[in-house]
Amino acid sequence: MSSTMTPDPLPMAEVPEAEQDFFGSLYRRIFGTIQNKIVLPFLLLTLAVTVLGTFVVTRLVAASLQDRLTTQLLETSRAASDSIVSLERHQLDVLRLVVFTVGVPDALENRDSQVLDDSLIALGSNQNVYLLLALAPDGTVIASAQRGANGDFTSGVLDGQDLSNEAPVRPVLEETIDEFGDKYAGVVTLEGEPILLTVAPVRNAEDRLVGVVAMG
Repeated sequence: MSSTMTPDPLPMAEVPEAEQDFFGSLYRRIFGTIQNKIVLPFLLLTLAVTVLGTFVVTRLVAASLQDRLTTQLLETSRAASDSIVSLERHQLDVLRLVVFTVGVPDALENRDSQVLDDSLIALGSNQNVYLLLALAPDGTVIASAQRGANGDFTSGVLDGQDLSNEAPVRPVLEETIDEFGDKYAGVVTLEGEPILLTVAPVRNAEDRLVGVVAMG
């Protein structure tokens, strides 16, 4: 007969007595009294509520700040857009005066820079503008009037420059008319300074393009 031997169970790891005493003492300190059993859950609950409340308040404050920043950016963008539109309207109004000023079409056709200088300075002073230009049909500046820091106007500062390839000038020289009309505006760099330039065509009595005027 064969007998089956049952293996001895593995011995259980024993926790050192000193460690047992430590954990037992700690448990009794925390949960050993009725007062601790009552206070501890409320303490944990208070801690959890505090953490959750801090998280919620932080999220709300961050969202509020984000909304405020977005609102300020929208208001700033709207104000800048309105300011540009207002400036363009003012420039168009002044250009109409220049285009229909007696002697300007004839002076452009004859390239009479002296008459143009006098007209541009007079109009610039009356309308409180920064820059007025008169260009020949090929885009060359014939006359210019620019206001200085002291408020006085100087003529001839940009005379001779070729602006035919500038974005707001080229379509006017090419007599391009879009859904907004025959006047164009855009930012150009003149003498290292960015300027919002509005450009309008000038025609003679036969409706022929004799040049353009620009305001910045």
